[in-house]
Amino acid sequence: MKCLIVFLLLILLTGCSPKIECPVAIEQEVSNTNMEVITMYEYKAELVRVIDGDTLELNIDLGFGIKFNERVRLEGINTPETYGVKKDSDEYKKGMEAKLFVQEILKDQPIMIQTKKDKKGKYGRYIATVFVGGTTKMNLNERLVTENLAERVDY
Repeated sequence: MKCLIVFLLLILLTGCSPKIECPVAIEQEVSNTNMEVITMYEYKAELVRVIDGDTLELNIDLGFGIKFNERVRLEGINTPETYGVKKDSDEYKKGMEAKLFVQEILKDQPIMIQTKKDKKGKYGRYIATVFVGGTTKMNLNERLVTENLAERVDY
């Protein structure tokens, strides 16, 4: 028992020695491994409008009667553009096809979104996976890929 007390006193008086790992060193080691803890959040939402095939404006229910409108980017996919391209181009036509598909799928359907804590894209939109339907929820992000209306991307 005396040895343990002497050992603890030595640690307290001299600080951490090179042979004894300090809690700070452990924290740094964990942060240096680039292991990111990702917290997922789920919210009910209502469709306000479809901006394009991969961007939605939603009225998001935060709970406790708090709702707010927010633009949301669909995670992991990209659809052809409808803004800034000529209306007679193939890209515009494919982009409109994706937009109309999303409008039809989300029309009068319950929506659930899943976001990662504080993750926003380069244009300030929250990045989300969108689920549609009641008991059997369909992943809209994946459905756009399987319908060949979007391609997978990492951003």
